[in-house]
Amino acid sequence: MRDDSHELPELWDIDRLVAYLGTSKHLVYRLTHEHRIRFLRVGKELRFRPEDVAAWLESQVVDATPVDPSVRRGRPRNRDRAA
Repeated sequence: MRDDSHELPELWDIDRLVAYLGTSKHLVYRLTHEHRIRFLRVGKELRFRPEDVAAWLESQVVDATPVDPSVRRGRPRNRDRAA
């Protein structure tokens, strides 16, 4: 019978994280260099816990704000131009 309490947690390597996020290795290396995402070092290699990635993603959520329909968006009109 196996004791699951001593099972090691799943760790992702950088290729797995890049594939999951759909981004570049450059971005992931920059995030780790700037300590913006949690990671572990295994020798010289970087590893990521899926729950740390999920927490980081949640911290990146930008709340939507309602748009005031009376506010015009885009380029300002050229009022000097003849109509």
